[in-house]
Amino acid sequence: MWFLVALLVSGCQQSKPVSSEAEAKREEIPTSEPAPQEVPVAPQPRRAVDSVVDDYEQRREEYSQRAKEEARARAGTTEDVLIGQVGDLLRDSMQHGKVLVVWIVDCTANNDQQRSNATRAINNLYADLTVTAVKNPEAGSVATGLVALGRKEPVVIDEPTIDYDQVTAKLARLSKTNSEEEPIFTAIGDAIDRYASYRKNGGEVYVVVVTNEAGDDQELNDTVIAKAKRLAIPIYVLGTPAMFG
Repeated sequence: MWFLVALLVSGCQQSKPVSSEAEAKREEIPTSEPAPQEVPVAPQPRRAVDSVVDDYEQRREEYSQRAKEEARARAGTTEDVLIGQVGDLLRDSMQHGKVLVVWIVDCTANNDQQRSNATRAINNLYADLTVTAVKNPEAGSVATGLVALGRKEPVVIDEPTIDYDQVTAKLARLSKTNSEEEPIFTAIGDAIDRYASYRKNGGEVYVVVVTNEAGDDQELNDTVIAKAKRLAIPIYVLGTPAMFG
């Protein structure tokens, strides 16, 4: 009987739960799968970064230089730039009413290059005005008068015309003359007198002179300036602004 009790007691003792110390030891046993490790990323060499930056700077400089060259090509000659500015002025005035521009072109021998450049630029201006007129018939037109210094008959277009083809055809026929006379102020004064009625009737009148000389008749300077101021007719000179003092 006592033997049976001893066995029962012994069996009960073996069935007791494992102590916390044993559990801790069991938890410390490593598993068969290793923990994942972070793989370090090698930094990009500085030389490669510098190469990219240098390449970018070089391409940006090339683009900037190319843009400057294209801008100069678009601008063209000095006459192209100045005639372009006159064109902007005419377009702006067209929005407000009638506009008349009188071109006074020095055709003497010593102004041959400037005359050639200017007439080409003026032709380009009228080509642009023609396109504008086709796209927008209500945009208005620029009436034109034309005077050629150095010719026996200097007035080429007397009655103002809005026929741009006629203007460009007349400009194309302007050529170098053998005359050395340059009565610039006389021509300006005559143009103001001829088209004064256009101005008095509310139209805008602009006089544009293409010359590289100060004129043979500078004694008329003050008279012409006073006449232009009285009628509020601006005078633009492509070449020698010092002709007005």
